[in-house]
Amino acid sequence: LSAPAVKYTALANVRQMRQQLKPEIDVVGVGGIESGTDAFLFLLCGATAVQVGTCHWKEGPKCFDRICDELKQVLSEKGYSSVQNCIGKLKPWSKEGAALTRAAKKKQSNATAGTGSASNTKATSSSDASAINWIVDVVLVVLVAILLAEKYGLLSIPE
Repeated sequence: LSAPAVKYTALANVRQMRQQLKPEIDVVGVGGIESGTDAFLFLLCGATAVQVGTCHWKEGPKCFDRICDELKQVLSEKGYSSVQNCIGKLKPWSKEGAALTRAAKKKQSNATAGTGSASNTKATSSSDASAINWIVDVVLVVLVAILLAEKYGLLSIPE
């Protein structure tokens, strides 16, 4: 498993490791990092670095610049001047904090709802990318199934 399937387990593991290890030991966040927001979440949980795997495999090296740009934007929006300032700053869950988060998301949603055609174009390109990713995933699953069937003698491919 990789990418979104393991992200929340990975975040919890990073948090636990950061709490149990000495501060001078670095913790690297790995699992489900596909955006600057994902990287930010791992940093909040205590990671001092993050590893990008599946996203790099899907998008290629251009994902690194995109993730870095998104992380800079998230840091700015959250009021952090540098990555070092947010490492390990995850706050414990509270009803008040959850209410503030819901209100902020609602406000952001309302603000982006009125942006017009630019958001429609972004949604379409995101939808196209999702469709392409789905097709690639299906092709890979079929390929693996064929290779396994051939290996175990369930299928013979003429040479």
